[in-house]
Amino acid sequence: MLLGLFICSFFVPVHAAIPPNANMARPPTKASIQTTAQTAQTAQTKASQAPKLARILSAPTAIVGGEAGSGFSLLNIKKELSASGRVERLVIDVGDINGKPNFGPPSYYHAQLMKDPAKLVLDFSQMPLSLLSEKQLVERLKGSKFVRRVQMTLDPEDQTLSMILDLKPATKIRLLQIKGVNKTSQLVVDFL
Repeated sequence: MLLGLFICSFFVPVHAAIPPNANMARPPTKASIQTTAQTAQTAQTKASQAPKLARILSAPTAIVGGEAGSGFSLLNIKKELSASGRVERLVIDVGDINGKPNFGPPSYYHAQLMKDPAKLVLDFSQMPLSLLSEKQLVERLKGSKFVRRVQMTLDPEDQTLSMILDLKPATKIRLLQIKGVNKTSQLVVDFL
């Protein structure tokens, strides 16, 4: 008998007491799930559109950025000088394979800063088209406080556009890539 009571006590259902005023969690509705997803997507889009500032590079190093795609083009290059005159900015407009604005990240690039002699080598992969000639590039960088000489080569077999910028000694650089949203994507090079 004692054994029967002992065995029966293991099979007695147990119920938790829930207060009558307890606020029970309701499963999320389809509308609340969509609103949460849209909010997260909006935040992610804003974060991806914000320019990403790289650290200042002064020692020999190499960095990469951008994204691979179906092909890109060099649309334009502009040189700007800061109000203080201490920073010179090179804005590189990156287009799509057809020479039109590229909405999205700029093309994949490899930037290498070298010393002795000081130079910056920019290689753009999947960029078989340039709307800017080497002569025009040289003209735009004439009078630069940081760039002494520039060369541009286009390898049709490799589909790589390379820019070699001979720099004045002790020049530091900073790279910034800007995703194309309302205008074409850009790679910005600051010379410091």
